[in-house]
Amino acid sequence: MDNETKQQTVSNPLEHVVMPQELTAENGAKGLFIGEFKEVIHSVCPACLNKDDEIDDDCYLCDGTGKFTQEVMISWSTIKDIYKLAVDKLAT
Repeated sequence: MDNETKQQTVSNPLEHVVMPQELTAENGAKGLFIGEFKEVIHSVCPACLNKDDEIDDDCYLCDGTGKFTQEVMISWSTIKDIYKLAVDKLAT
């Protein structure tokens, strides 16, 4: 096989991938990313909060612990902002 028929290969020591510059519904990114990222928020139980600083042992929300944990989805606009920052900073 001569040099003209050999397929040129590119070394990829950093394991780079080609990705779109923006996340959009058109390129399928919205379907892949939306709803995938969550964060856990720990706070004082909102049902017990207004009870003169006393925790209700029979609270339906915290079972008397006084603590409330909630999973919150990261918004689509925040995901796009993070992705854009990564693309801008890592572009070569």
